[in-house]
Amino acid sequence: MREYIGIDISKASLQVHLGKFDEDVEIENSLKGVKQLHAKVKKRYGKSVEVVWIYEPTGSYSTLVKRFCAQHAIACYIIKPSQSAAFAKTIKNRNKSDVVDARMLYQLHKIAPSEEIAIPHYDAKLETLQNYLRYYKTIMKERVLKTNQLEAALHREDELFIIRKLRSKIKALKAEEKEIITTMLELIKANKAYEERFSAMTSLKGIGNISGLVLFDLFMRYEDASSKEIVALCGLDPI
Repeated sequence: MREYIGIDISKASLQVHLGKFDEDVEIENSLKGVKQLHAKVKKRYGKSVEVVWIYEPTGSYSTLVKRFCAQHAIACYIIKPSQSAAFAKTIKNRNKSDVVDARMLYQLHKIAPSEEIAIPHYDAKLETLQNYLRYYKTIMKERVLKTNQLEAALHREDELFIIRKLRSKIKALKAEEKEIITTMLELIKANKAYEERFSAMTSLKGIGNISGLVLFDLFMRYEDASSKEIVALCGLDPI
């Protein structure tokens, strides 16, 4: 026997609609909160009932839910935002709030294809790699900012103290970038399947290690995406 709950995920909270009981619950979006939700669902529905969690992927904010469901064998129906938006229009859902969205997500069980209800796939090594890449992008942005500040300081002939500090920070950031890239490449090399995919990408002319890492992340994150869709995600699709 299956039951369903709708979960609207935001940065701070999970707004949950327990469909069978027509009950709305707000839970903190943290590991503690997700554990509380799991315990509440088991208590309300009973251990013999399979409860499917329905939610939209919201980037970093939904990672915790996905990981928890994968680790605890919880079946989910993960709906694309475009699909849920279209469904909301179909049922003439004009109001927009976390409670309303959670209730709308619950109603999606009526049209959910059984083959799309499954325990989420979670790859801990891939998430580690994605975390490193995310951090690398942050460091790179900081280094570009400091480089621009240095150019402006040199043009203005600022105090030598400022020039030295900026050069020192840029040098440290470059070293950190190099360290992170080396770490990511080692993680890929340690996994045969990852290495094969990465080698295929970097075998293309003009694709080096950094471009290869970004493409690898995109192809692994969006496994169902076509090459044209990946090009669009990279911002390389001219309009």
